[in-house]
Amino acid sequence: MEKDTFIKARIAAETKKDFDDICQTLGVQPTSKVRELVEAFVQREYGRLEDRLTVHIYHPTDYDFGAWRVKMRLRNPAAINWQGNPVPFAFPQLPKRRLHPDEPYLSVVQQPGGNGYAIGGHFVNGTFEGHLYSNGIEEEQNPTSIEEVREALARVVIDILDRIAASSPKPN
Repeated sequence: MEKDTFIKARIAAETKKDFDDICQTLGVQPTSKVRELVEAFVQREYGRLEDRLTVHIYHPTDYDFGAWRVKMRLRNPAAINWQGNPVPFAFPQLPKRRLHPDEPYLSVVQQPGGNGYAIGGHFVNGTFEGHLYSNGIEEEQNPTSIEEVREALARVVIDILDRIAASSPKPN
């Protein structure tokens, strides 16, 4: 990652001198220590950002009634990777709804309880795309609203993001 953006802060001259002296005692460059402090803060508080994930469900004009497109985007595409690999996610089980990923976003995941496997998804460069269908019922009678689907998908993905963040190595 390129480190070419600066953060400037005004602090008291005494504080800066003490900071420089402490860094010298520790054998670290003050700029390196400031970078480390900022990165640790962002990692610790990242969950406060409400736009880590955008879930967009819409009905294209050329789709049948009861068929929808799903697009999810991550603010930080690397946030859902573990050791450089995308982490797959299971689709939430929603009454009378069926999700199906587009080809590049398809994953096979273990079902809850370890009883077999099911189709799930994964992000590619911070994006997931697929289809949502009303399953076995007319759309206007579907007990699971589009908003409930949006919220359930967001919960699944945010839960994974939080678990990855909690288990990631912390900066020294």
